[in-house]
Amino acid sequence: MFNRSEKDYLDAILSVNGFEREEVALTSTEKEALLGEYKDLFKSDPLEDKEGFVLSVKKLGTELTCPISPEEVSRTLNSFDENSVPGPDLIKYSTLKRVDNHVLAVLFNAFMGCSKIPSCLKECRTTLVPKNLGPGLPGKKFRPITIGSAILHLYTKICVNRLNAYEVLSGAQRGFVRRPGCFENIYTVRALIKAARDEKRSICHFGY
Repeated sequence: MFNRSEKDYLDAILSVNGFEREEVALTSTEKEALLGEYKDLFKSDPLEDKEGFVLSVKKLGTELTCPISPEEVSRTLNSFDENSVPGPDLIKYSTLKRVDNHVLAVLFNAFMGCSKIPSCLKECRTTLVPKNLGPGLPGKKFRPITIGSAILHLYTKICVNRLNAYEVLSGAQRGFVRRPGCFENIYTVRALIKAARDEKRSICHFGY
């Protein structure tokens, strides 16, 4: 199902009305270890970009920090699937499409002007999808999939579209870009590992 449609796969797993998920039995010790592992992961600081960042404006267009317009909100909102799974606030994109774009533009401009996003929009729901039920660390048995607020996703998508228009993102950036960067990295690494095995040679170590 994943190979046929990644979206259908995730919707089936995360949808409240989706198929009945198989419960994975964990001991109390495993639950504590799993909770501790993901707490440490989510609280850890992001990796430092040692490559450095140099601002280079290659295209002319809307200023990065100019007020967000209702038209910009509408254009970005229409790029989302109305049936996407909602975050903890249970707000769907279909709901946002019924809100006046002028109201959303005022809200997003407040975020930008104050350089602050409300904490309630930063809450996410993480579902742990079983991937390996054999022996080993509890965290290695699951694949975490996190869903956040549609409001915050819309705002950040507008910001990302502006950054992409100016081509100021680092060449190493893979998340939050138009192309499937994370999948590109995964398939590249898999191809290198397969080639090394087939040719019986070693490859360099990858850090992530």
